Amino acid sequence: VVDPMGDTYSVRVPEGISPGSELKVKGKGYPNWVNGQPGERADLYLMVVPIIRSISNIPITELEELLEHRRKHV
Repeated sequence: VVDPMGDTYSVRVPEGISPGSELKVKGKGYPNWVNGQPGERADLYLMVVPIIRSISNIPITELEELLEHRRKHV
């Protein structure tokens, strides 16, 4: 995820989350401006939008990388 300020973050999406659900990332939205100065940042809201690709179109090396990544993070 890239926030409004251009910073990049990893966000865990809970298993079984429904499409269209929102995730809140606390303190990663736009800054709240006070007296012309940026203050504390608001929360960033993300909407879950699944992208489904046919497994037959994915190169085998990409599938192997996905499996390896999953093994490391489960």
